[in-house]
Amino acid sequence: MESGDILWALVMFIIGIVIFRATWLKRLAHFVGAIVSIISLYSIATKPELLAGYILNIPISYIGGAATHYFYLIGANIGRAIHFKTNVNWARIGFYTVAIVALMLLLRWLNPVLNP
Repeated sequence: MESGDILWALVMFIIGIVIFRATWLKRLAHFVGAIVSIISLYSIATKPELLAGYILNIPISYIGGAATHYFYLIGANIGRAIHFKTNVNWARIGFYTVAIVALMLLLRWLNPVLNP
């Protein structure tokens, strides 16, 4: 994952924790993410050599996005337990953590394959 992906995963984890107190925050994060994606795609589309590189990295982008989503789900489970004063569902958090590790291993395996 790149530094931007790691930052976005941290942001989504924090949003997951506070989602039950500020429901508008997730909509704002998705809006900002969409704007950044549109600007990035526009800037890539203007340079054909960047577009070819982007197409090669699409699987890596999807894996980073899936990992970010799992970070959000971990935060949301913790936030739900705090907000509703219940126990944390450790089985779900464990599953999400295993999924993140598996995605990172897949990303590590795909990265040298796509970018020799």
